Amino acid sequence: MKNLLNVIGFVICMLLGVLTATGHVQTHIHFAGVLNEMAFCFGSFMLAAILMLSSVLPDKKPEQGLKEKNRF
Repeated sequence: MKNLLNVIGFVICMLLGVLTATGHVQTHIHFAGVLNEMAFCFGSFMLAAILMLSSVLPDKKPEQGLKEKNRF
């Protein structure tokens, strides 16, 4: 379920970033300047990249060190 939510979030953020880059978001969100629009687009793409990596990378770190039975 966690991976499904990350994939859905990735798709939404990518769609939001692309629509911001093409100018379609301007009809709903009125930005104060071009720099604000570019920062919003960049932030959307960065969040999409983080969500993609969190859905692809494994959750657990590999176990390091000696196991309990081999300690002594």
